[in-house]
Amino acid sequence: MRNYMREYSQRPEVKVKEKSRRANYRSQSDVKIARKVYLKMYRQTDKFKTRTRFYYHNSGQKEKQRNYRSRPEVRSRYNSISSVAQGKRRLRVPMWQTADEKKQIQLFYQFCPIGMAVDHIVPLCGKMVSGLHVLSNLQYLTPEENSRKRNHYPVSGRPKE
Repeated sequence: MRNYMREYSQRPEVKVKEKSRRANYRSQSDVKIARKVYLKMYRQTDKFKTRTRFYYHNSGQKEKQRNYRSRPEVRSRYNSISSVAQGKRRLRVPMWQTADEKKQIQLFYQFCPIGMAVDHIVPLCGKMVSGLHVLSNLQYLTPEENSRKRNHYPVSGRPKE
């Protein structure tokens, strides 16, 4: 096998091919090295530093402006609504609930099908009744059905509000 390789490499057409391959490789590596040196030097300049500082500072601001919830007039209202909802949910967690049941509730939320929302069958803070934040009180509904239901729970003998 080695003799064959040696004989193959001694052929004139193979020598020419090998010589051009090596020259091409050298020129490519020289270009790569020159580019690395240039970038290293360029990154140390003030022009580069000010451009990157400006870009990173402004790109974050533009993203925040595009995000509706981060607008100052909306943010305070959204934060207060979400914190109130979280507080009410915490109040409705029973003392006897085990860590395993809490994990099951987390999994129920985690594996919610796409296009569905998790809903409490008996609302956490309804006018007539209030439910608990337990697994047996959770169900999947479409967002339209969930918003239509709101905090209402049909109580027998009472007209629907």
